[in-house]
Amino acid sequence: MKHLPLLIWLALSSACGTVAQTRTLADDSLDAHELLERMTDLAGEWTTVATEASVEADGRAEFKVTAGGTVVEQRLLVDTRDETLTVFHLDRAGLRLTHYGVDGRQVRMLALPSSSTKHIYFEFVDGTNLNPEIDRHMHEAEFHFLDENNLHAVWTAREEDQVAQVVRYRLRRND
Repeated sequence: MKHLPLLIWLALSSACGTVAQTRTLADDSLDAHELLERMTDLAGEWTTVATEASVEADGRAEFKVTAGGTVVEQRLLVDTRDETLTVFHLDRAGLRLTHYGVDGRQVRMLALPSSSTKHIYFEFVDGTNLNPEIDRHMHEAEFHFLDENNLHAVWTAREEDQVAQVVRYRLRRND
């Protein structure tokens, strides 16, 4: 019971909205605005190259900045039956993404603190139309910015609380 005052303070502070997010940024970490700005730099048309069989080679991808620069949309495998949409945006917890997959599930992830805009790592928070302990869903996403014209992405799917698939693809900006 020696921690009861702390628990009461945390509960009251949370209710008042004054407690920091679950993940706090380290002193040397970039803030979420800088990470979103890095995502806005991707605006334009891209082609998938050097991919696994699960992602169509020479497929089209698009990044679009919208909503006054506060949202970035990524469309992968544009104009195919496997087209997906991922939306990046800020909230009080940091940079978030919502991934709309072909399975009808909407997965939400939060970017982990980073000291570099060359790598952004997202981790599962929650989702709709799924039970994350059982259903297959994207659980992690990594974006490695090789240079301004090349991006490497890794998406990890989980099912029954185990890694079910890892999808890797590289995007090259179209001229």
